[in-house]
Amino acid sequence: MFGRDDDVSAAGDPRPVTPPEWADKLRDIQSITDAALSMLDPRALLDALVERAKEALGADTSAILLLDRRSGQLVATAASGLEEEVRQGVRIPVGRGFAGRIAAQGRPVILDEVDPTKVINPILLDKGIRSMMGAPLRAEGKVIGVLHVGTLSPRAFTDHDVDLLQAAHKGKITAEPGRIGPRI
Repeated sequence: MFGRDDDVSAAGDPRPVTPPEWADKLRDIQSITDAALSMLDPRALLDALVERAKEALGADTSAILLLDRRSGQLVATAASGLEEEVRQGVRIPVGRGFAGRIAAQGRPVILDEVDPTKVINPILLDKGIRSMMGAPLRAEGKVIGVLHVGTLSPRAFTDHDVDLLQAAHKGKITAEPGRIGPRI
């Protein structure tokens, strides 16, 4: 479907062809999962992940909330565009609101329209966030937090966007207790 007549190896076998629009997405994935991130200390790693996720997805905000297992709450630990979440020490109970639902269900969630019935963090509403997408952060098969992005204008996030967000932390976060933010 995407092939051309000259897309044949010297042996005469067809070569897989990457559609042109995938090139930008592949660069986005590479920017998020860059091996250089593994050289950063845990706090700098989280800060870099939220910034890169925001940029790669063309979002206005990005945040990581890590699970404090003792309290059963997600704690705002890193943010870009929502720094007040971290400064105020926002805590979201697992199972409640947008991030809490992601952590409880262990799967990505997309909100095409943000409203008070779907989020419990007033900062998201005060900031004017209109659409959100989030995914669970996992380490050793367990949910350890949530990474989410948001936009100030309506947006229909796609399955590809979800895949990109989930690729953001693969192999970057460990479940070593006490290393990053709250107890994991």
